Amino acid sequence: MKTVLLNIVTASAVVLSVTTALNAQILPVGEPGTELFYQRLLHLRTAGDNAITNYQLAPYLTTSASNNTPGALSYWPQSQNAMRVYVSPSQGYDGEQQRRSVTTERFRAGVTAHLSDNISAMSSFVLDEELARDPTYTGKVWRGLAGDVETALVSYQNNKLTALAGRYRASWGPQYTNLLLSQTAAPLDGASFRYRFGSKLTFSYQIARLDPISPDTDSSEVFINRYLAAHRVDLRFSDNVRIGIFESALFAGPGRGMELQFLNPLMFFHGNQLNEDNNDNTFLGLDYDLRLMHNLNLFGQFLVDDFQIDNKTQGDQEPNEIGFIFGARLNDILPATDLKVNWSRVTNRTYNQKLPRNRYLNQNRPLGHPLGNDFETIQLDFLHWFGAESLLRLTSIIQRRGVGRITDPWSEPWLATSGDFSEPFPTGTVEKSTAFELGYLAKVPLLSGSGLGIGREGLLQATLGWRDFKNERNLQNSNRSSFYLRMNFSLFLAGDIKLN
Repeated sequence: MKTVLLNIVTASAVVLSVTTALNAQILPVGEPGTELFYQRLLHLRTAGDNAITNYQLAPYLTTSASNNTPGALSYWPQSQNAMRVYVSPSQGYDGEQQRRSVTTERFRAGVTAHLSDNISAMSSFVLDEELARDPTYTGKVWRGLAGDVETALVSYQNNKLTALAGRYRASWGPQYTNLLLSQTAAPLDGASFRYRFGSKLTFSYQIARLDPISPDTDSSEVFINRYLAAHRVDLRFSDNVRIGIFESALFAGPGRGMELQFLNPLMFFHGNQLNEDNNDNTFLGLDYDLRLMHNLNLFGQFLVDDFQIDNKTQGDQEPNEIGFIFGARLNDILPATDLKVNWSRVTNRTYNQKLPRNRYLNQNRPLGHPLGNDFETIQLDFLHWFGAESLLRLTSIIQRRGVGRITDPWSEPWLATSGDFSEPFPTGTVEKSTAFELGYLAKVPLLSGSGLGIGREGLLQATLGWRDFKNERNLQNSNRSSFYLRMNFSLFLAGDIKLN
């Protein structure tokens, strides 16, 4: 374990993250310290804040000059040529009727720095008791804690170009739980860039190394590298209309490395795969935002894993593997209160593939939607803002989930029949659940001293809910209902060090 901790500290100290002109600041997605900021970002965009561009591409970068980071913890130093060191211990509680209550501890620490007008730096690691209890976690556990480097990133930005390199979470789409890249995925090791052609078009590209398959830990005789390449074009027809078109490819295999065709941002990945007869896993899709009024935004995303066009052989009876998200957000239906509705659906076998190495996973977690496949969810949220740094949430969720999983062995039942083939959605014994939640998220300023370059803040998260299960875990007649309470408080302590 000493080696593990040494690696964490070394990576955190050595690998820095570089940001952009005017001391642009990276706001990592998928972390508690920025959740409130990203919620506020969607609110401001729906309200017509046209200064917020490419919010569909996270992590978002903002400049310290704009001071436009409401809700985010104060990760960044207050002046140029300065470094900020921060620590953030937190205590969590998870209690539910008929189950044993659990308390968890988490410790985050990191460093950020403005190295020049165009370059900043960020690196952070986490020790997490909750992660250690996650059955999908495959790393080391020491004294009940799992440790990992969450962010270790270099970025550059000017008026047109943003480039990132290192480790970070990415999210592509109109919200932050999406179908292709989602904030709930494990951090990616790689590089990306996005380039703005005027105010109408943005081109984005990302390449990343995923967790390999090793003979030491997996059922494989050889070591297999796994990679992800993705690119997208966003067209902004006006301040109120945006459409994005994207493609990704997960490629892997014995002896395969980072291949040149996938390092070409302009390559059509799916066409190249067909020509070279490689059994890679490719995805195509689009997403959109349509702002109809001063306070109404319609959004959606559509993903195609496999879609049958021909109907010539029995193999063409394979069901379509697709997913979609349709949603709407209406600001200020009541004073300072927003309404958001979301319908998500992903069919069975989506993200899965004949070859286990090509499953759309990283560190056993989906790269896309966190529920994987074979599910349907309708979610309704009322969001009430107490200023920019305090949010009350009332949520209702109706969900159906079949027996299909990304990790299932690949099956082809349509080949065992003749003629047309169809299967129910969701498949098998369907788990049905209904939940109601009351949540609160707030940044709490405990102490600040701008002149001294020190800061102390708190982050409070609390959720009180009730849920009802029918056929829980896809077991027939396994029914239950219960109340639950989840709470977490994080203390954020930071200090600045001058670099000159």
